[in-house]
Amino acid sequence: MEEWREKTAAACCRVELAPLFPNGETGFALSQGAGLMTAPNPQYLMKTLGALFLLLACTAGLLANDSGPRLCTAYQQAHAAKDVNAFLELIEFARTTPELTRTQIAEAFSRSLSRRISTIEIQELTGTERTSFESGGVAYVTTLPVVRRLKISYTEEGQGPARVTTTTYLLGEKSGEYRIVSTMPKK
Repeated sequence: MEEWREKTAAACCRVELAPLFPNGETGFALSQGAGLMTAPNPQYLMKTLGALFLLLACTAGLLANDSGPRLCTAYQQAHAAKDVNAFLELIEFARTTPELTRTQIAEAFSRSLSRRISTIEIQELTGTERTSFESGGVAYVTTLPVVRRLKISYTEEGQGPARVTTTTYLLGEKSGEYRIVSTMPKK
């Protein structure tokens, strides 16, 4: 502490140990000209940073948990409206995602529009998900790290002989929101 005071005193005009915080904790007040800079007691600082970190971690977890129902609802709305563009907004594309990939994803969604959705759910990973592959000598990876799966189940009503009962998308997380992942060339 003394060493810090001495170095700070040499760099600034004055260093004072005084009660600076609402809880009565002391800190160092560094005055230099007209400005005042404070550095709290190290114990107070650690408590404050720990509480802030915990708050941020909990908030991120809550956002991700709320994100599942939002994604399911957005998917269901895009499907009901037969809105391919609304569906594509749920996908995390990279700048380097090939246009062919975008087109194929849009076409697959379009083919699902004749089916009636039974359920939509966010699921845990099974451990068998493929997150990379190679095609034409190019290695591809998902646009986000995969954290969950989105499973859409369909009723069998109105389906022809080639019945599709489920579609599964891999999900990543970006800014606390689940996003359907796409692929991009590996860097």
